[in-house]
Amino acid sequence: MSNFSIKIKTSILTIFSIVIFLIITTILYIQHQSSTEFVHLTTQKSFDNISEKVINKIEQFDISSDNFITFLKNSEGIEKLPTKNVRHDFLKVITEYIKSSNYTYGIYIGFKDDSFFQVINLEVSNNIKEILKAPTKARWLIRKHINENGKIIRYEELLDKNLIQINQSSKEVNYRPTQRPWYIQAKNSSNTIKTTPYIFTSLQEPGVTYAKSVNNKSQVVIGLDISLSSLEKLLSEQKLVLGSGAYIFTEDGTIIGQYDTDEKKDIKNIKDKYENTFIKNETISNLGKITTTYINKQKYIKYVVKLQTKFDHNEYITIFSPLKTIMKPYMKKIYDTLGFTLLIIILFILPIVFFATRLIVKPILKLEVENKKIAEGKFKDVVNVKSFMIEINSLSESLVNMSKSIEENQRVLEIKVQERTQDIQNLLNNAGQGFLSFDKNMIIADKYSIEAKNIFQQEIKTLNITKLLYEDIDKQNFLKNTLQNILNEDEMKQEILISLLQKEFLINNRNISAEYKILDNSNYMLILTDITAEKELARQVKEEEQILKMIVETVRSSEQFFEIKNDYEDFVSKINNFNSLETLSSLRNDIHTFKGLFAQKEMFHIVEKLHDFESAIDESIQNNSINKNISNISKESMIKWLEEDLNILKDILGEDYFENKNSILIDKKRIIEIENKLKLYIKENRDLNEIFEDIKKLRYHDISIFLKPYEKLVEQLAFDLEKCIEPLNIICEKIFVPDSFKPFLNSLVHIFRNSVDHGIETLEERCEKEKNEYGKISCKVELKNKNLSITIEDDGKGIDIQKVKQAAIDKEIYTIGELNKMNNKEISMIIFEDRFTTSDTISNISGRGVGLASILEELKKLDGSINLENNIGQGIKFIFKIPFKEL
Repeated sequence: MSNFSIKIKTSILTIFSIVIFLIITTILYIQHQSSTEFVHLTTQKSFDNISEKVINKIEQFDISSDNFITFLKNSEGIEKLPTKNVRHDFLKVITEYIKSSNYTYGIYIGFKDDSFFQVINLEVSNNIKEILKAPTKARWLIRKHINENGKIIRYEELLDKNLIQINQSSKEVNYRPTQRPWYIQAKNSSNTIKTTPYIFTSLQEPGVTYAKSVNNKSQVVIGLDISLSSLEKLLSEQKLVLGSGAYIFTEDGTIIGQYDTDEKKDIKNIKDKYENTFIKNETISNLGKITTTYINKQKYIKYVVKLQTKFDHNEYITIFSPLKTIMKPYMKKIYDTLGFTLLIIILFILPIVFFATRLIVKPILKLEVENKKIAEGKFKDVVNVKSFMIEINSLSESLVNMSKSIEENQRVLEIKVQERTQDIQNLLNNAGQGFLSFDKNMIIADKYSIEAKNIFQQEIKTLNITKLLYEDIDKQNFLKNTLQNILNEDEMKQEILISLLQKEFLINNRNISAEYKILDNSNYMLILTDITAEKELARQVKEEEQILKMIVETVRSSEQFFEIKNDYEDFVSKINNFNSLETLSSLRNDIHTFKGLFAQKEMFHIVEKLHDFESAIDESIQNNSINKNISNISKESMIKWLEEDLNILKDILGEDYFENKNSILIDKKRIIEIENKLKLYIKENRDLNEIFEDIKKLRYHDISIFLKPYEKLVEQLAFDLEKCIEPLNIICEKIFVPDSFKPFLNSLVHIFRNSVDHGIETLEERCEKEKNEYGKISCKVELKNKNLSITIEDDGKGIDIQKVKQAAIDKEIYTIGELNKMNNKEISMIIFEDRFTTSDTISNISGRGVGLASILEELKKLDGSINLENNIGQGIKFIFKIPFKEL
């Protein structure tokens, strides 16, 4: 990240601007918060006043209605049944009361025989006459329900304001006052009851009913209906801002009275329009508190309070107004304050700020000029800067003194640098390493050590380092691009990328190690060291280690070593018999087996030669043409391959070690057994043929000498392949076998190599499969039913049937159709086919598809058989059975 810098004048002005901005913002914020709090307080006071008026209005309804009903209850003759064509005694009293309380819709009396008397106020609303189809001059509607022989006949009479009849009518109705809620509630109560608000059918407006029983005996009930439309009128008379609303509602949300300045459309339930705003989870929210809420994405001040009246019916009033509209006059004051403040700043504060900035900045800018002189090395031109500020005067004097001191120190330093540079050059020239530097264009600098010149055997000044290190243009470009890109990375990535560059080069037949260093953003250092002697020493050490392994293996199993040596010499004596394409497969099997056996003895020279020879055979088979390396091969040249390793052994073990190559080592116990048997047979004059067979048997080999070397083979391969394997477990009876068994027993080397290479999994794989960390390989040899049984098994991954099938198809050994006809056991046996392998690479250990085929070939020569038990994921077992006649 680049350093950010600005001029001091800009800095001071910016600081002043920020301070002024913060002051203005703070003032406006405080004023806005104060205005908001004031708005909440005044709004709550206004809403409380409206709520009080509504409560008073409802109390007026309650008290007036209760008093008049009580008056009628106590009046004599109120229990008298209505009669046809006779005016009710209390008609005049009732109409006068309604005139004084024009919100009264009607007053009525119900009797236990369902007789009914009702006076309806036709001026309670503007549309009642239209609904009831009454003439304009009609003022009252009188209804009498008279029970005539079980039928209820309604007699209606329209009266004008002077109670003069306009018209009358009658009809049968089914209206039963005794079944109405107001009648039932009043009959069961000694006090005046008040119903919850409901919609009057004749008005299509909300209202309530007050009712009271005259006495329990007569069961006469007096009722009085109140229209609540006057509450809406009361709400509309309040001075609410545009966008406000006021609703009187019951606990379930039913609207009693409403007023909305925006929408004139009536709503029946407050929850329908304002979901979860006033009633949430069937509970009145924020009761008695003034709060803010969002309605249609606009912020409102909301107030909900319970209406405490004589009849506690859980009725509530809510009033809400848009905050933005209420705050409008206050926001105007805030903006006026902002404008006035800005005017003060522009007229008075800014000129002061600019003047103060000039006083402070001007001497500082002069100091900057003097400082540049020092940076440019013009020390004698530096002068004092005068200012009213003591600190600037002191700083100016310090700059003058510093320039003089730097000038003197620079002169002394130049002398010392020259001396030191010469010392460093002498040191580099005698360090025995090549030091050089080059730029991002890969051009070598003028200065470099003598050893660098010696390594390249020329003067390298201005030469391109990539061309000195590489002849290939692609490699030159790669080194150049990598080094140039490294400069754009952070230090950690630079180290990682440098570690990926080639560290060793062969320059003028010398092994040279290279170490890269980044000096700065455009230059590099390269340190070159001649490591030719170290490389040679490491090679010699490795060769000595290999020779030591060969000697140990040869001496430890000398009998097998001589057997292998003699067999190889016999084999190469017949090498000319393999000069045809038909015999190449057999030749490859033999070569592959001898390679495995000699590798087991750590004889590296001949193993390398046999590996190359095997590659030539594979090439000949693939091309269907004899390779010249095969056609030109001779017995003498193949013997020389072996003699390279034998000469090393002779130099260390001596010639005497090889003079007894045709000797047979016989256990002393076996000689004693034959002597004792001979004495017995002579004494008893018995046939000596059995003794003759025992003597022949002395030429036979203990089978264990062929198997014991495999213990070291498994151990060494496990180490080389970095696998964890327990020591090879060989369980073997005392069995002696003739020479004819040797090729087969020697070929078993391929089984053990494959078990380590392909069978046993890596440590990580075995842990994932929850297997024992160490793999197991075992070999059991026993005589059973005149057969020699050899069982070799491991607890590795087993044979992957699908992988075998795919490899067989890829190598054109079998077709898909042929494989589909084979069972899993038959598919498993494909691994013994010539040229079959599942490995993608060829190594000294495996990969040619020859080893297991050679086992099968040698087994057939002994008339033997093989049984394979494959347990995928758990291991594999090879059971070899060979006819065996014990002599």
